[in-house]
Amino acid sequence: MYCIKGRGIDYAIDLRKGSPTYLQWVGVELSAENKKQIYIPKGFGHVFLSLEDGTMNVMRFDEPFDQQFSRQIAYNDPDIGIKYPIDKLILAPHDRNAPMLAGSDLNL
Repeated sequence: MYCIKGRGIDYAIDLRKGSPTYLQWVGVELSAENKKQIYIPKGFGHVFLSLEDGTMNVMRFDEPFDQQFSRQIAYNDPDIGIKYPIDKLILAPHDRNAPMLAGSDLNL
């Protein structure tokens, strides 16, 4: 994942239940200016928080994307505990009613 316009923060969360880093996360600021990238391996979720209007990012996949395997988890799940740098977030429609991890059908 990298940013081609504007800037944002991408958070990667370990969702592999048997992992010693289960539910730990890291956030990386991505921008067109800093040219940083983040690799998100299988078994990890991610949240992208745009910090500027008009921000555009690019995701590359190692295999074709299949919507049937896509899942959403609530951005504010207390078990994950991400601390966002802004208070009022504008959510995508598919994120507004996302379940908490404990109530999801995610099984990694």
